[in-house]
Amino acid sequence: MIQSPNHSVSFIAAAVLTLSVASCGGDEGGGANNSASPTPKTGPATPAPQRIDIEDLLQQAKGIFGPLPDRIPSEDNPNNISKGVLGRLLFNDPRLSKDGKFSCATCHDLGNYGVDGKVTTDGPGGHPGRRNVPTVINAAVQSFLYWDARVTTVEEQAGIALLNPAEMGMADEASVMAVIESIDGYKHLFKSAFRGEDQPRTFANVAKAIAAFERSLLTPSRFDSFVSGKKNALRGNELTGLKLFLDAQCITCHILPAIGGTMIQKLGNQRPYPTEDKGYGEITKNEADNYFFKVPQLRNVTETGPYMHDGSIDSLSEIVRIMGDVQLSREFNDEEVAALVAFMGTLTGKVDPKLAESIELMK
Repeated sequence: MIQSPNHSVSFIAAAVLTLSVASCGGDEGGGANNSASPTPKTGPATPAPQRIDIEDLLQQAKGIFGPLPDRIPSEDNPNNISKGVLGRLLFNDPRLSKDGKFSCATCHDLGNYGVDGKVTTDGPGGHPGRRNVPTVINAAVQSFLYWDARVTTVEEQAGIALLNPAEMGMADEASVMAVIESIDGYKHLFKSAFRGEDQPRTFANVAKAIAAFERSLLTPSRFDSFVSGKKNALRGNELTGLKLFLDAQCITCHILPAIGGTMIQKLGNQRPYPTEDKGYGEITKNEADNYFFKVPQLRNVTETGPYMHDGSIDSLSEIVRIMGDVQLSREFNDEEVAALVAFMGTLTGKVDPKLAESIELMK
């Protein structure tokens, strides 16, 4: 696995990872041929979970995950009210795209948990999108962004998205700034958001403002109440699912507050998974990195389908079974799948409905 360079990864989480890798075989077993179909696992049924000690389960969850933070500060991009307002306007402005029809919000619909619900999405002019759109909500908690883990901050991601043909499709930074300079309403907001700067209207500051807004898109859930000590926040099958999530070593990859997004892992770690997409290997041009992808966060996962890098799986239950097989070499039975899905439901938070309201563009 390729772990995050982010120093927020705690010692206890690192220890959990070290122990967990032994149980999932590290990076062995995936093979070079990822075009083969997953092989069904046969063997004895998985034993029923033992009686749950809620206090012990809470302490494990607290140490491995921790609650979602109230805010995500950035030393390089300190937030203020004006920057957040500016960022929201830019996030919703289609004039920053090649054909004037796409905004960040087009694909990252905040009324739909930050996704568009499509398998893949074509960019301006019908430029084909290859991968499923990940959610922008809670994205700033992650250590890697994009399925191929090409960037590590929301600032970098915002800048790339503006120029990516499959996203906003602008020709270059100068094209973006020509639009910004043509809109009088942005002049005061940039000056207020980036106080003390002689020339606040820059491409870097466009990305910073959008990122500052995205850093505010956090959705704490019942799971955070549980991790913070409210033992009755999770009940019944939700607790069973959490215990199974820990015992089955799903925490090999899905850790820390986003429950993922902190490392790059091979898809088909134990059994080959059919895909032509080489993921991280396309970025590094290193054959050893082929079929590695960013581990997706599980926040709001019940609401952000379809799943996988190619959006090929509609059902959360199905993706649970597939991941158990190809990543853990484990066949989850129906009851276990139901419990894991029930646990994942506790990771669903609420998006401020005001964020999904239409917004008047600057003139």
